Amino acid sequence: MKMMISCTKATELIEKKLSFGLTPGELLRLHLHTQICSACRYYQKQSIFIEKVIAHQFSPSAKLPQADDQEVEQLSKKILEK
Repeated sequence: MKMMISCTKATELIEKKLSFGLTPGELLRLHLHTQICSACRYYQKQSIFIEKVIAHQFSPSAKLPQADDQEVEQLSKKILEK
């Protein structure tokens, strides 16, 4: 079984995890990938945030995540540098 996956596969697994859940093997491969890939860690964090915001739109009683201003500023700088 191939343990290391591409970023494309990692993003697929991140979305699948949020919607349906993952098998133990998929969880392991995703975990290994996100330990070494900061871009996919960031993508996963963004996806979780977006899911929470969407959930809040459909259920206003759902807790809306708080964004750390310093973190948002750092991430914005990274995006603008590319």
